[in-house]
Amino acid sequence: MLIYDTGAQVSLCNFETGPVLIESKQADRRVTISTIDSSRAKLRRIHTLDLGEGHKMDAILIPKLRLNLRTIDIPEPWQHLDDTFADQDYYNVKAQILVGADKSKLFPLAERDSKGDPIETDKCRLMRSRITNKLILFGACEEHQDNQERMDTEAQIHQVQAVEAADESLCSIMQNLAISDFEPVDSAIDTE
Repeated sequence: MLIYDTGAQVSLCNFETGPVLIESKQADRRVTISTIDSSRAKLRRIHTLDLGEGHKMDAILIPKLRLNLRTIDIPEPWQHLDDTFADQDYYNVKAQILVGADKSKLFPLAERDSKGDPIETDKCRLMRSRITNKLILFGACEEHQDNQERMDTEAQIHQVQAVEAADESLCSIMQNLAISDFEPVDSAIDTE
């Protein structure tokens, strides 16, 4: 599962991304991960991941990275586009990749109407994946729409929480809500 975070400076991944792992190497210097609570520098592993369709990326391994996500309901005007949306069913998906600003060329592009304006509602913007060419919703989930005054702080902070160890917590303020955006292929399974 890819999670796009325009507020993160670097990309992160967890151990469960093993099926798409091309290479793992030790960083040649300490990598600092800063959060709203602390900053920690240490030698970390860098994983090169194959996202399919010729897309590869490096991400810092955070072994127990766990991102707690929320699903956005597809707005009424876009319901007829349902079959072209990226899958939001992440229930049993443990492999997670947080795509940060260091990989901004992987970020989805805004869908535009015939006038060239972004297609959006008050709470959500329609984007298209550069990797799968599927539609992705960026915005606020229904649970937080009633609390708009808190959206800029509390709600966004709780959108993503990454845990590295019991005593060390990584938090990323999400600028966008995320959903699955790539489908790794198991060569032993026929998907046709």
